[in-house]
Amino acid sequence: PELATASASKWDVFEHIASRIECDRIIDLDIGCPFRYRDTIDMVFSMLDNYSVAQTMYVSDRNPYFNMVNDRGDVLLRTYKQDANKGGYRYIANTQDAPIVYSLSPSVFGVRVDALKKYDHWSDTQIGRVIIPREWAWDIDTPFDLKVAQLLAERGL
Repeated sequence: PELATASASKWDVFEHIASRIECDRIIDLDIGCPFRYRDTIDMVFSMLDNYSVAQTMYVSDRNPYFNMVNDRGDVLLRTYKQDANKGGYRYIANTQDAPIVYSLSPSVFGVRVDALKKYDHWSDTQIGRVIIPREWAWDIDTPFDLKVAQLLAERGL
C-alpha cells in the first residue's frame, strides 16, 4: 500500500518489482508522458549496457545559470557559474554563455537491477541520456498540460 501513493519513490517501486520477478533491467514508461516512440525505448534499453540508469531528457528551455534564481530567505539571488580561469565567480550575461542543461523527462526511464542494490537513489548513479524533442517530453501534471497534450495529439505528434 505505501508504494501505491503519489508520494512513493519510483526507486522503491523498482526495488519491489526486482524482489518479485527475475530480470536484469526495468523500463518505466510513465503514463503521464504519452508521446514516446519505440526507437526511444530501445535507445534507453541499450544505454543500460553502459550505465546503471538511462533516461529521456531534453535541452531545458529554462537555464539555472542564466534565467532562474534561488530563494535564500528574503533575497533572491541569481545563480552563477565558477570561472576557473579567474579563480572567482562571474555572472552569466546571456544565454549563449550559459552551459547547456537538460530537463529530465519521465517518458522512458531505465534502470539496471544491480544498481537498485548498489545505490540509494537514481541520482547517485551515472545517467545515460537519450535526448528527445521537447514536445515528446510533454508531461501531463495539470489540466492545462492535458489540453496542450490533446492539441499536440490532434496535430499528429
